[in-house]
Amino acid sequence: MNAGGQAATPLLELVGLGHRFGRSEDDPPVLDNLSLRVDHGEIVCLIGRSGSGKSTVLGIVAGFLTPERGRCLLAGAPVTGSGPDRCVVFQEDALFPWLTVRENIGFGLRGTAWPRAVISHEVDRFLALVGLEAYADYLPRALSGGMKQRVALARVLVRAPRILLMDEPFGALDPHTREEMQELLVRLAGQHGQTVLFVTHDVAEAVSLADRVLMLDGQSGRIGRELAMDLARPRNRTDREFHRSCALLQGWLRP
Repeated sequence: MNAGGQAATPLLELVGLGHRFGRSEDDPPVLDNLSLRVDHGEIVCLIGRSGSGKSTVLGIVAGFLTPERGRCLLAGAPVTGSGPDRCVVFQEDALFPWLTVRENIGFGLRGTAWPRAVISHEVDRFLALVGLEAYADYLPRALSGGMKQRVALARVLVRAPRILLMDEPFGALDPHTREEMQELLVRLAGQHGQTVLFVTHDVAEAVSLADRVLMLDGQSGRIGRELAMDLARPRNRTDREFHRSCALLQGWLRP
């Protein structure tokens, strides 16, 4: 609430979204009257069974897809296409193989009004934040999968997007590296007040990351359930409440 007692405008608001991929009205919609909101600085995880529309929601917010019905609003303004205020990290790192780590991180700042010295300083700062100073001049082929995802994360955060959209970005990593990346994301998001909408199939990942977990119901095409995560950070994976939350989410996903 603001000082006047009215709800503040959320950073992201989806209102009555409807979308289908088939051309016929007989084809079932992927999304049907879906609504959700994400506040400034929140980490919200979307879970749901395969085909429930998680990546479709992300594509609409990113501006890659235009919904058939409804509105997608960022800070109250309609989303009409892709833009630097919304950056996406996919499971595949999508780094430019011919550019060094430093050049990949700074790529999105090319053509901006920032002075060259400021760009160099920001790239160095994010190299340090993701722990890759020693690899600044390496090409991606010389990096592990986890290191590549660190570069991908630094490359979007250096642009200071209003919202970070993540489509199972750690899904291909080994369990230990995946946990490291989850901890890094939470730390960097907290330091920068970054808003995150994160799609995952992994309930433990959702419990580790989220302020709120939303479950997409593939039958209705809407948000079926919501869980506010009250666990303190950093989250202890051996804690009873952590496991209780995972079990609850797993139950939601069962047929």
